[in-house]
Amino acid sequence: MNFTLKAFLIIILISITCKSNCIAQKKDSLVIKKEIKLNYLDKKEYKIAIPENWIIDKDCKDDLCSLFSPSDTLSYYDVFIENLNITVAKLPTPTYTAENYSSYSRSYLPTVVTKYKLLNKKKLKPNVSMIEFTGIKNNFDQTWQQYYFVRRQKVYILTFSIETKKYAYYTNHYKNIFNSFVLK
Repeated sequence: MNFTLKAFLIIILISITCKSNCIAQKKDSLVIKKEIKLNYLDKKEYKIAIPENWIIDKDCKDDLCSLFSPSDTLSYYDVFIENLNITVAKLPTPTYTAENYSSYSRSYLPTVVTKYKLLNKKKLKPNVSMIEFTGIKNNFDQTWQQYYFVRRQKVYILTFSIETKKYAYYTNHYKNIFNSFVLK
């Protein structure tokens, strides 16, 4: 192979690499720009900011609500829609804590999630705990972040469901949403 052909092939390779990286960077910056515009889910006992392009389930209630991300193009065909579920439940006793609920969930989840694996658990505040886990549900490899807020003998559970191969992409989205969650 002569020098000119080698140089040409290297330039093509660099161009292709740069083009795909530039597209990824443009995609990320576009998503960030879109997410600056927020809608609020304002319920009787809580309020949470959600990206403008997310969909609130038509059956959303104060104690059970689902929010869905738009379809993405991170893979060829998007068959899993990342989502956030908010559940509000009464606690079994007045002394039940967020950590108690987290512990209960860690024992229950392996019964409903195949290949359940706990990745992380944290007590974030006296009344807030978090667990992060992976497994298979509905034939999808998923990663979940689940936050437990306890107040007035109720637990407020935020469950983020992410297709595992897209976890890194969606993590900041969910952190921003979680950080906006306020109990009234």
